[in-house]
Amino acid sequence: MHNITDSVAADSLLLKDPPLLDGAHAQTPEQLLTALNGIVAGLTEAESTTRRLRWGDNQLPVTPPTPAWRRWLRQFHNLFIYVLLISATISLVLQHWVDTGVILAVILVNAAIGYVQEGKAEAALRAIMSLSKSLSMVVRNGAGFSIDSSQLVPGDVVMLQAGDKVPADLRLIECKELRCDEALLTGESQSAAKTTATLPPETLLAERRNMAYMGTLVTQGTARGLVINTGIRTEIGAINQLVQLVKTTATPLQLQLGKLAQQLTVAILVLTIATMAFGILVRDYTLAQMFQAAIGIAVAAIPEGLPAIVTIALALGVGRMAAEHALVRRLPAVEVLGSVDVICTDKTGTLTANAMTARQLVNTNNHYLISGEGYEPRGDFRRKGERQPISLEALGEDPQLVHACRIALVCNDANLTHDNNRWQLHGDPTEGALHVMALKSGLTNKQSKQQWPRLDELPFESEKRYMAVLHRFDNSTGDNLGNDAQAMAVKGAPDRLLELCQWQLGESGNEPLDKAYWHQQLTDLAAQGMRVLALACKTHPDDQPSLTHKHMHEGLVMVALAGLSDPPRPEAIAAIDACHSAGIRVMMITGDNPVTAAAIGKELGLNAKRVMTGAEL
Repeated sequence: MHNITDSVAADSLLLKDPPLLDGAHAQTPEQLLTALNGIVAGLTEAESTTRRLRWGDNQLPVTPPTPAWRRWLRQFHNLFIYVLLISATISLVLQHWVDTGVILAVILVNAAIGYVQEGKAEAALRAIMSLSKSLSMVVRNGAGFSIDSSQLVPGDVVMLQAGDKVPADLRLIECKELRCDEALLTGESQSAAKTTATLPPETLLAERRNMAYMGTLVTQGTARGLVINTGIRTEIGAINQLVQLVKTTATPLQLQLGKLAQQLTVAILVLTIATMAFGILVRDYTLAQMFQAAIGIAVAAIPEGLPAIVTIALALGVGRMAAEHALVRRLPAVEVLGSVDVICTDKTGTLTANAMTARQLVNTNNHYLISGEGYEPRGDFRRKGERQPISLEALGEDPQLVHACRIALVCNDANLTHDNNRWQLHGDPTEGALHVMALKSGLTNKQSKQQWPRLDELPFESEKRYMAVLHRFDNSTGDNLGNDAQAMAVKGAPDRLLELCQWQLGESGNEPLDKAYWHQQLTDLAAQGMRVLALACKTHPDDQPSLTHKHMHEGLVMVALAGLSDPPRPEAIAAIDACHSAGIRVMMITGDNPVTAAAIGKELGLNAKRVMTGAEL
C-alpha cells in the first residue's frame, strides 16, 4: 500500500483559473495538493460547489441537437434542388399546373425521406449517450459520498475499486494492486499495472503508471486518486476536441451530382438561348412566343426524378446498414463506403475481440492449441500439428493438462456470468482468460469451490510478480498429493517463476527443471505476440494453514506456460479478405509493440512484413 498523510494544510483560497497540470505524473502528490489547494481528506461542499460553478461540469461537451427546421431546410441545400425550384417557379408563372405539382412533389418527397432518416439517426445517438452517466465515490469533508461524476472538480479525492470507470484524470495518491484497462486510450488489450511513484516528465502517456485517465476501467485493486483535470481538459476531452475540429466534406457522389447539375444548367441555358435565337431570326417568331417555348424546353430537360431516385437509393443503403447495427447520421455518408480504397482501422475491439484469450498451453510433453474466442467457455484443445480436437474424456486422462487447468482455475479471482445471452467477465482480463481455459478443459466452478476450497492466498504484487493460493485438495482426481492434502497453486511471470522453481511436472511425476527448454518455449510464444504466464504448484504441509512468501523458495514445480492474446474476430478476417478482393487496402493502427502487431496482422491476413512505428512516422 502506497499512501501519503494529510501533511498539506487546507487553503481557503480558491484557484482563479482552471489548473494546468499536464505534467502531473512528474509531480509528487504533495506538490499537486498544494497547487490545487486541497487535502487528502477532501474538499468541503462549499469549495467544490464554487469550483464547479467556475470551471463547469465534469463532462464532455455535447453538440446540441439540430433544430427540426434547420434539418428540414438542409434537405434543400443542393444545386439540383435549386434548379428544380426555379423550374417549379417558372412553371407556376406560366400556369403549367401539372408540371408545377410534379416538380414540387418530387422536391418534397426527396426532402421528407432525408429529414426522417436523419431524425431517426440523431434520436438513436441521443439515446445511446443518455446511458453513459456514472456515479463516483468521492471524499468530501473527510467522509465518502457517492455523487454524479459530472459534479467532480479538480482537487477532489476519488476512491476507485474493481469495476469502476475512472471519472476524471487522476493522479494516484494511494493504490493497492491497481490495474486499469486503458484500451480506450492506448489500444492495449492488457490491463496496465499502476503505482504512485513519481515519473520523469518525458514519460509517454501509455507508460504513466501513476495516472488513471477518464473513461478507462479499473479491472483489479483499489486506489485513491486526486482529480487533476475534468471535462474537456482531460485526455479523452482533448481527443473529443480534435474530433470536433474535423470538418464534413462533400462526398464523391455529392461532388459528381453538383458537377452534373452545373453541366446540365449550362447546357439547358445554351439550348434555350439557341432555340430562341433560331425562332426569332430564322422563323420570325416573336420574343414572347420563343420565350415560352424555351422555358418549356428547359423544364422538360431537367431530370426532376434524379434527386428522388438518389435519395431513395441512399435511404435503402442506410436501412441495410441499420440491419447490421451501424448508424448513419446523414444519407450521403453511406455512399462514401462505396468509394473507399484505403481503410485505416484500430485493432483492439475492432479487429480483435478485446478479450484476452488463452490460445496455447505448453508443458514438458505437449504443445496445445486452444480454440474459441472471448469469454465464452466454448472451444477445443488440440495438439500442435494435429487437426483433430481432443475429446474431454481424453483431456481428463492427461494429468499434466488437468493439473495446469486446475491451477488456472484455483489461482484466480475472476468470475464469469451469463446474462442476456452474453458472457460477462468480472475481474482482470488476464485472469478471465485463464478461467475460461480451465472451463474449456471440462473443469467447473463447482469443483473449484467444493473439491479445492481456498484456504489462504498471496495476492499478486508488482514487486513479487506472482500470485499464490493455498487450497484443500481432494485426491479423488488421482494426483499423488496425499489424501486431503493441502496444495499451492501459483501463477506469475515466467522469468520470475523459473527463478523460484527447482522441479518440473513430467509424464511420470516431478523431475529436475530444464530451464533451457522453458526459455525456448517462452521465446517462441513471445515471438507470436503472446503474453505468457507460468503455472506452478507444490504440496504444502497439513499443519501449516497459511501461506508466506518463504514457501515460494523451496519445492516449487513448474507445470506449464500459457500463451494469451487478444484474438482476431472471425468476421474481421472475412471482412479484410472481402476488402482485399475489392481492391481495398487495409491498414491496422495499434499501440501494441511491433512484434505483437505483426503477429496479429498475420493472423488477420494483412501484410505483416513491414511494421511502421510512431517514431518512424
